[in-house]
Amino acid sequence: MGRQTQTRHLLARLRLENGEETVTETYTFQDVDFGAGDVTQLVRGPANKSGFIVGVAIYNVSETFTDDTTEARVDIGTVADPDGYSVGADFGTLAATAALNPEGADGALGDRIIEDTDFLITTVAPTGGTPAGIATVSVSVAWS
Repeated sequence: MGRQTQTRHLLARLRLENGEETVTETYTFQDVDFGAGDVTQLVRGPANKSGFIVGVAIYNVSETFTDDTTEARVDIGTVADPDGYSVGADFGTLAATAALNPEGADGALGDRIIEDTDFLITTVAPTGGTPAGIATVSVSVAWS
């Protein structure tokens, strides 16, 4: 587990210990075909709760990823700033049957998702050559 993920898990635990109700929701997108181009999902968390990203997972890889020019990644942000909450970590040439928990960097908006605000999860295609890669993508957000 990376330092950033450890810090976020610690924050969730501290909120629980301080009586704040924290609920983690995981948004899962199955069989995402990264080779077909970028795909953006619009998501809204629970009413009256703000959230922070605690993890991104790539698994059930059924087609090896390419990275001739740029690698595939997952960005999390807003319409105005598509990677504002998390600038995705690259997947490299993630092989079929592999899994990955990439550590993205916090975006310009930080990692806190404002309550009652839509946010975007964008699967960004690799570029160059013949883009390829199919996998399930999950993004976990702790809401309080």
